[in-house]
Amino acid sequence: LPKADHPGAQLPEGPALPEGQEQPEPQPKPEEKPEGPSGNVYYAAEVYPVRSRTLESLGLGPRHGMQFVTAMYWILNLSTLPVGVDHNYCAIEFNGLTYFPHVLPSAGDALEGRPFLNPVTVQPQGETAGYVAFEVPAGAANVQPQFNAQGLPPGIRIQRVTKEQLATLKAQAAGQ
Repeated sequence: LPKADHPGAQLPEGPALPEGQEQPEPQPKPEEKPEGPSGNVYYAAEVYPVRSRTLESLGLGPRHGMQFVTAMYWILNLSTLPVGVDHNYCAIEFNGLTYFPHVLPSAGDALEGRPFLNPVTVQPQGETAGYVAFEVPAGAANVQPQFNAQGLPPGIRIQRVTKEQLATLKAQAAGQ
C-alpha cells in the first residue's frame, strides 16, 4: 500500500470476523472490457529517396531545392472498429514542417510498379500496405512519416511502431 500523505493517517480497518470463521477467498474479477470502441491502429513506415526516369524524361522532376521521396506504409488494425485508410491521411514531418502527399512522385511510384496506398476500409484484425510519395527539401534526413486516420473515437489510438514490432503484433493477434 502507498504511504499516507501525512503522518498518523491510517486506512480504516474492516470489522473483525467472528472467532473460527475463515476469510473467504477473494473472487477473481472478470476481465473488464472497455465500454465502446477500443484498441490500437499500428503503422510502420520506411522512407526512401526516389527518382522516376519516366517523369524526368518528361521534365517533371522535383522543384528546385526539393527532392521526391516515397514512404512504404504498413497499417495493422487491432481495434474493435473498421478503420478508413487513405493516402491523404499520411504526411512527412521534417524540421517542424509537414509535407503532404504529392501527385507527381506518386505517379512515378505507379510508373515504377510500386503499389499505391489505396483508400480502403481495414476491418478489425486486418491490414493494408502501400506507397505514398512526397516532395521534401533536398537532403532532408531523419524525416518522420505520419499516419492520422480521421474520425476515430477517443478509445482508438494510432501508434507508430517499427516494421519488426508490427510483425510481432500481427503474430500475437493471430494467436489470440
